[in-house]
Amino acid sequence: MREVVLNDTRPFVPLTIEKRRTQVDYSAKAVKLAGPRYIVCINRQQALKDAAARASIITSLERQLKRGDKSKSLVGNAGYRRFLRTEGDSHFATDRIKADEGARFDGVFVLRTNTQLNPLHAMLRYKQLWTVERTFRTTKDLLATRPIYHKVDGTIRGHVFCSFLALVLKAELDSRITGLGHTASWPAIHAAGAGQFIESCQ
Repeated sequence: MREVVLNDTRPFVPLTIEKRRTQVDYSAKAVKLAGPRYIVCINRQQALKDAAARASIITSLERQLKRGDKSKSLVGNAGYRRFLRTEGDSHFATDRIKADEGARFDGVFVLRTNTQLNPLHAMLRYKQLWTVERTFRTTKDLLATRPIYHKVDGTIRGHVFCSFLALVLKAELDSRITGLGHTASWPAIHAAGAGQFIESCQ
């Protein structure tokens, strides 16, 4: 994957979205090998953070090396260890090749998919997974439905179906409320009743 997918020279498709009242710049492109289809994604803001974190680690590492690099405590530090190379007998130095190699992955994440979604849609669907997980947790908490222990396949399928149906309904409620120009927390919607809450927004 590193040799082919990440070295692909085709251009990325940019996308800017708003998250927590700040704009986040993404880019994505599809790379297809003999079998799998990969979506290479970049979060530009995260790339800047990754570069700054790496520069901070290397600066600190070089400061430690100047104080005396014979201490093997440097090897025990996971951050330092990534950019260390051994010269001679227990003599350490900064590995600039690894530092430059690490820059290739700043803000990058790669998805493998069997769908035909365009790169940006595939990336956005992946980014929405946290919403699914949070919604399942929230729904179970509010409806006091956990823990539930199943012993029969049918009840497991029924539980999964009900959880998924709750997710679909919540997504539809969120969409309708957003369409009316409002926002609301799930507890507020649940307390007021979905129908009454939507009526109050109209």
